[in-house]
Amino acid sequence: MYLRLISAALTVALILTMSGCAAKSELVSISVQPATVMMSAAGQTVQLTATGTYTHGQHPETTRDITNQVQWSSPAPEVVTVSNTGLVTAVGSGMIPITATMNTSSGPVTGAANVTSSAIPPAPRDLISLTIIPSSQPVTVLGEPTQFIAIGTFSSDPITQDLTTQATWQSSDVEVAPINSAGLALANSTGQTTITAIATSAGGNAISASALLTVASASGGVPLPALTLSQVGLGSGAVTSSPPGINCGSGAGCTASFPSGTSVLLTATPAPGSIFGGWSANCTPATAPPTGGTCTVVMNNNEAVGAIFDLGASATLQVVFSGAGTGVVTSVPAGINCGPTCSAGFVSGTSVTLTAMPNSGSSFGQWTGCDSTAGQSCTVLLNTSRTVTVTLTTP
Repeated sequence: MYLRLISAALTVALILTMSGCAAKSELVSISVQPATVMMSAAGQTVQLTATGTYTHGQHPETTRDITNQVQWSSPAPEVVTVSNTGLVTAVGSGMIPITATMNTSSGPVTGAANVTSSAIPPAPRDLISLTIIPSSQPVTVLGEPTQFIAIGTFSSDPITQDLTTQATWQSSDVEVAPINSAGLALANSTGQTTITAIATSAGGNAISASALLTVASASGGVPLPALTLSQVGLGSGAVTSSPPGINCGSGAGCTASFPSGTSVLLTATPAPGSIFGGWSANCTPATAPPTGGTCTVVMNNNEAVGAIFDLGASATLQVVFSGAGTGVVTSVPAGINCGPTCSAGFVSGTSVTLTAMPNSGSSFGQWTGCDSTAGQSCTVLLNTSRTVTVTLTTP
């Protein structure tokens, strides 16, 4: 009798145990980290992660990363947007919850992070001013052509741009020298004429600049075509030529003459804190990397070439700590030393490597928001302001 009772009890226990093991795991909650985010610049990004907590019958709860499985949502995309992988981007100002939701058999389960953005949306890019290079040009031979270049300064990147083929060109005295739609003037008779370039802003305002062309007769042989190199933009740098003649950046040597038909190779090198924005369109190739580059102009006319140097745009890198552990994060190039300094500005396009060093009693967990990681290091290419999170844990 007792044996049968014991056997029945064991059977019931076994059934209950098997029932617990066979129970399907169920998502019961979602935690979004970091739970609180502060953003200060339009375009700044922060990577959110979603961790799901699951029940499994009578077994202990388990957690797993479900960042790429949840549905991310922003109730106000004009404040911040969120991608389907949890990357938040600041757009405007406000405080909103970013939610991560997953549907289950019992209904949707949602977690949220509170995001505060003080970003000011950038104003539309607009033309501010216009410059003509060269600002004055003497010509001593009738029939001699002179190339003028129109450079526009704008309110946002790219700050400086060649507008030669987009501007409207005028000559105050076409009998002295007419000018065509590409900014090329031709000396017809002695005298002076004012060369004007006109461009239109986004608001419809006419913005103009002027230069002086002087045509005078000269005795002696035919002069060699002159190359005038002008540095434009808010940055600085140096430009040299091959064959030698142009050595612009030392305060002199920005004009030189070369035999007609000569191909002149120009080389630009930006100064520290500046980036190279390219050449005027008459020097090819006009585009070049921010670190500098070369272009070639053929001296068939008096030529003016613009070398664009802009200030290196600043991008902010911010480090956010997560977890119960403590430690220090430093950066190469220098700037981040967190502890005391958890954010720093770098020239846009800089590759920054962060290294986490946990304090005694803490352990390194992970990086999120990086372009790549290697052990306790994180590498970020700062084309815009970014935020990364380091997780430090305790036993």
